[in-house]
Amino acid sequence: MKYATAPFKEPDPSKKKRKGDLWCPFCGEWRQFKANPYGSKSCPVCNISTMDYWVKTVNGLWEISLKPRGG
Repeated sequence: MKYATAPFKEPDPSKKKRKGDLWCPFCGEWRQFKANPYGSKSCPVCNISTMDYWVKTVNGLWEISLKPRGG
């Protein structure tokens, strides 16, 4: 089931993060996201992708590209 907004926007401090885990805002757990055929990774439980807005936001995955000013 997918939600319009993520129910778990903040990682639970009582749950332990292991190296390489990402917080799944839809499961509310630290998960080892697995590679999918679309070139990104997804949660093995709910299949939400790292391309999702909430997954990127809670895990700080946004890539900021700056364009140089002028010519």
